[in-house]
Amino acid sequence: MAGLRLSPMACKSEVERVDMQPKPEFGHLQKQFIAARAGFLRAEVELGLTFAQIAMDAGDSEKRRRCARLALEAHNTIERFMREIPFTEFEEVQSVKPGLVRLQTSLQMLGVALREDELKGSRE
Repeated sequence: MAGLRLSPMACKSEVERVDMQPKPEFGHLQKQFIAARAGFLRAEVELGLTFAQIAMDAGDSEKRRRCARLALEAHNTIERFMREIPFTEFEEVQSVKPGLVRLQTSLQMLGVALREDELKGSRE
């Protein structure tokens, strides 16, 4: 390395070249994230409804209890994620509301107690 010297200008031009690289569009990534979150919520609603239906059809009381508990876990997950969604994403997840109300109705038919604030929040 005896004959190799880097001048301060060479380093500066290298930094400038790196800074000129195209950066990913944040808005595009944010839209993908919002769509993925909405898709997750819709899938969780379907999962909860499936467990609720299995519980309603179950002849075995243990199976009914277990599936009702899993449906409630899906419901609670949906409620938790819905509370964390910023207002800017509100329209994107509105498709989840009707399914969530159906899930709450199914859980009530199964005798699963839901907190009143959860019921009120999802019907607004």
